[in-house]
Amino acid sequence: MDASIKLPNGNQFRIVADTCMLNPRTEYDPLCTMVLEHRNYTVAKEYKFHLCEYNTADEAERALIKEVGPCIISPVYMYDHGNVVLSMNEFSDRWDSGLLGFIFCTKEQLRKEYGWKRITKERQEKVFGYMKTEVREYSDYLSGNGYGYVIEDETGEQIIEAYGFYGDDFKNNGLLADLPDDIRPFVESAL
Repeated sequence: MDASIKLPNGNQFRIVADTCMLNPRTEYDPLCTMVLEHRNYTVAKEYKFHLCEYNTADEAERALIKEVGPCIISPVYMYDHGNVVLSMNEFSDRWDSGLLGFIFCTKEQLRKEYGWKRITKERQEKVFGYMKTEVREYSDYLSGNGYGYVIEDETGEQIIEAYGFYGDDFKNNGLLADLPDDIRPFVESAL
């Protein structure tokens, strides 16, 4: 998706594909840990655990919990049909999708990050929200679904550029919030 908007001051604003996306699992500091395995793809394996040694997803999940200790955990599924999509929810296509692994956050990680001694239902839901965001960002990274923006003056010279926005929901991926205050309302109304 390339969007181009002429700004009131004569400059040109463009949303462009980010062709050099950074891996959010290695370049940033994620809260949760992913243990993913696929025979054809190199995917996040941030904890040494072999999913293929187990007959069922439930068996693997129980073994992982036993190994890492108390944690909040969710399966991660992959859909692969011309594009790779990850989700914490199963896909309805049994031929092109399946379990890829797990994402988890130990109670120790949560104590360290937030100082939480107890994991209430509300806190657990908050962590699931973080997990969904981390899975969505990693999915966007794997599928090349990243964007940036460029602002050019009337001669075509770039005066501002920024990249690293995962996904095409510009209101929620941080792209619009990153814009200079004087042009943000204009760009928001034009998109």
